[in-house]
Amino acid sequence: MDPRVKSFLKVNELVFKPYDAVDLQRILSIRVDKALHEGAVEPGVIEKVAALASRDHGDARQAVALLARSAYMAEKAGTKITLAIVDHSAS
Repeated sequence: MDPRVKSFLKVNELVFKPYDAVDLQRILSIRVDKALHEGAVEPGVIEKVAALASRDHGDARQAVALLARSAYMAEKAGTKITLAIVDHSAS
């Protein structure tokens, strides 16, 4: 078999280091700016989501998912995303 074909078929596993809370805050801030209306997030929410995510797994996808669950719950309640909603979403 041609070496290029072997190389193409080889499964490469990429392992990334977990993000820390500061990195997750930056990622979440970008997501909030792009996806939510201004003022939809109470102060401290991004920091709380980043802290919870970095403590548990450091996975940005999980952090964004927690923020999305919180946004959905806040929308249903007709409020901003609050720290209490984040706590409820995380449990």
